[in-house]
Formats: sequence, C-alpha cells, structure tokens
Amino acid sequence: KNGGEPKISANLITTELTGRLNAEKLSIKNSPIPPEYVAEISVYLKDSKISSKIAKEIIEKIWKNPQPPRKMIEDAGMFQVSDSAQIEQWAKEAIQENRKAADDFTNGNEKALAALVGLVMKKSKGKSNPQMTNSILKKLLKPA
Repeated sequence: KNGGEPKISANLITTELTGRLNAEKLSIKNSPIPPEYVAEISVYLKDSKISSKIAKEIIEKIWKNPQPPRKMIEDAGMFQVSDSAQIEQWAKEAIQENRKAADDFTNGNEKALAALVGLVMKKSKGKSNPQMTNSILKKLLKPA
C-alpha cells in the first residue's frame, strides 16, 4: 500500500523490527518506525541505493529518533555510489596500491579479489556498490 517492495519489506519487518518490538513489548501498531518508512527503505534496497548494512543502521537510528529515511540517509551521506566511472577510478587506484592482490587474482586466486574490494570500500567510505565494485575489478583484471 505504501509502494514498498513486498518481499524486502517483509524481510525488514521480520529481521529488523520484530526483535525490537518484542524487546520493548510493543505491538507492530506502536512501532516507532511506520509502514511508509519500511516501504521507503525497501525501495532503496531494491534499487541498490543503500546496502543491507546501511538499512540496518538506518532502522536503528529511526528507532531511536523517528524521521524520514531519505532525510537521515542524505544527512549522513549514506547513499551508495553506483556511478561506474567513480567506482572504476577507485578500482584502478586499489589495483595500483595493491599489485600483489591484483597479480594473485589474475593468476587464479579468486580470494585475492576481496583485498581489492576492501580497498575500494575504504576509498569510498563504504559507499561503493559492492556488486558493481566486484564486476569492475574483474573487468579491469581480466587477462588481455
């Protein structure tokens, strides 16, 4: 009814809200997080504008200080970066700064990619879209 993604909204309710409601002996009707906020967060998750980790942080913050998710996410600068050019720049920097991991990945060690993804996430302050980051790194490291 509020325009949210049904499956994601249900997941947020069961994983993030129910425990908090039970701990404080509140009914869903008395939740400090109204349905429209859950719907909004679910759409951001679906559209990869935020990560599931950020969604949890936002729910925790809204629980303590109810306000619209968009305002909170914008004020905290928590929207994910999905700009491929920006992610590619961070990825190139990460490859230059960690040649060993780049070479290890190119030579078949799939786990070496994690070090590079971690470096991109550090450069982006955790905002780089993880799926795009993986994809771009693999493209940049693909043997010619």
